[in-house]
Amino acid sequence: MKEQWQTLPANSQYEVSDQGRVWNRETGHLLSPGKQSKGYLSVNLYIRQPKGKPKKRKCHLVHRLVASAFLGPCPKNLSVNHKDGNKTNNQVSNLEYLTLSDNIRHAMQTGLIGVHGEKNNRATISRSKAFRILICCWYGAKDRKISESYKVKKHIVSTSGTGVPRSASTGTETERD
Repeated sequence: MKEQWQTLPANSQYEVSDQGRVWNRETGHLLSPGKQSKGYLSVNLYIRQPKGKPKKRKCHLVHRLVASAFLGPCPKNLSVNHKDGNKTNNQVSNLEYLTLSDNIRHAMQTGLIGVHGEKNNRATISRSKAFRILICCWYGAKDRKISESYKVKKHIVSTSGTGVPRSASTGTETERD
């Protein structure tokens, strides 16, 4: 299928393709996207100014440009989601508008963001066990005694001056119930 091009709604000097490429109509050049710190591709677009004033440059995320050109303006309270989880795959067939909560749910399902607490596959003790350990710490029980009682390693119990066991405060548990 032939690559399709659409003029950007916000800036008619540029076109974007359904494959995620951006074209400057005035210069006749394809723009080279840069990779941002979070992994998304971005391009700098220049905005025409009245005669005698310098052009203004603004950085745009490529997936948002593609979505606005081919899917229409982004509805309020929605964001652009990469269906395959690949932030550099900006083909229109890979993009969709989702609510933020649906986007986060999708990211968790695809493994793009971690799961916290006992649902994390690296969690080693349950939330209830961490809470029971915390209560023992509050009542002044010794770390070694708690670790023996709950059959966990001492560093799971150790407090960092806050009275909160590391297992409850940082989620770095190392043993399961």
